[in-house]
Amino acid sequence: MQDLHLPQNKKTDRRNVMKRKVYVGMDVHKETIQIAYLTSNTKEMVKEQQIKHNEVHIK
Repeated sequence: MQDLHLPQNKKTDRRNVMKRKVYVGMDVHKETIQIAYLTSNTKEMVKEQQIKHNEVHIK
């Protein structure tokens, strides 16, 4: 799985400019939420995950 966090610039302690897009899809139901995302540079799904639809799992 790819790491989507951008490295920070050590001189300014700020993040570098993002050079790619991340597309996120969510299928929300009463009991579960299905989440998937992909990057624009690969066009392949990076991760798919299902979580329970309650406040503890969403945070």
